[in-house]
Amino acid sequence: MSNLLFLIMIFLWLALYTYIPFQVTYLSSINVDSSMIGLILGLSGASQMILRFPFGIITDYIGKCKIFVVLGCAFITLGSIIRLIYPNANGFLIGGIFAGISASTWMMYIVLYVSFFDKSQEHSASSKSLTVSVSGMLIAFIIATISYEKLGMNFLLIVSIISGSIGLILSLFLKDNIERKKTNLKDLILVIKNKRLLFFSALAIVQQGIQMSAAVAFTLDRIRKLGVESYIIGIASILNMLSAIISAYLSSRKFVNKLGAKFYIPIIFLLLALYCIIVIMTDNIIIIVLSQILSGFAAGMLASYLTSESIKEIPIEKKSSAMGFFQASYAIGIFIYPIITGKLVDIYSINIAYIVLAISSILCTVLSIIYYKVEKNNCKK
Repeated sequence: MSNLLFLIMIFLWLALYTYIPFQVTYLSSINVDSSMIGLILGLSGASQMILRFPFGIITDYIGKCKIFVVLGCAFITLGSIIRLIYPNANGFLIGGIFAGISASTWMMYIVLYVSFFDKSQEHSASSKSLTVSVSGMLIAFIIATISYEKLGMNFLLIVSIISGSIGLILSLFLKDNIERKKTNLKDLILVIKNKRLLFFSALAIVQQGIQMSAAVAFTLDRIRKLGVESYIIGIASILNMLSAIISAYLSSRKFVNKLGAKFYIPIIFLLLALYCIIVIMTDNIIIIVLSQILSGFAAGMLASYLTSESIKEIPIEKKSSAMGFFQASYAIGIFIYPIITGKLVDIYSINIAYIVLAISSILCTVLSIIYYKVEKNNCKK
């Protein structure tokens, strides 16, 4: 069953991301303004922001995940069908909402996948699921890079529909591995009172917001406006995904973890700020494209460390609820940051927008340093 779910996860993320590298490029080409593009990107995050925590609570309460795996594949397929039928701003807006609902089920994929392994292998299985998701994105970006210029957006949407449909069919053969003991609903909701969960969820809002609004959207549009061929945009996306895969893998290795999250989180947020500055400081295509490596590296590392740090104090019977809250929180970043970035680009410039992104990342560096110092002092008392 774990191998079957492994395949389904690949197809899910392939379906979710096949059109992403050229979504902003396509929408710009049909004269959709930056504010509307930001809204389209943001509403996908809004769906996740609203649904992930309730989905997590339901999973812990009923002890079943399969239904959400099925729904995840179904909604992304439906979303891409809507975009294909209505290839305009409204079609992409509605399709993005359905894609957001699909992405909201991702936590249940992780929970079910981890359940197929022994307790001693849980961290490894969780890291593997993260690597699988980024691998699915990478395959999607490669397909997009090869085909967009000749075959256009409609072809990418068809690939998304086929991939989602395959995942949907395969998911029907899944079985829930274990029956979880039901937990009091009030106790599951009150997991949000955990201060550690709240703090690292707040950091994740910034990390995901910068990743979605910059690396996945407006940096690619900046590359397009510098007059390059579309395959260069695809290469930039691929480099971003490859570095994210590598960094996510490294974050699970013992030799890397010796220094711990308290060392890596502040430094990586600083690197993320540096990425934002590099993108606006030069018109050199090579430098901007290569900067996507830095962004991807930061995304992979931070996703791993922020997740593990956020649920460190959460008991096992509440993990799904805590994970749901964490993922719902960073969906706020996916929702708000592209909208704000789009507005800043329209009103001022991309330079101002990216300076704001860099400042928010530097602020996270400072806050994380303070957090770990306070934690260390409290441990000494």
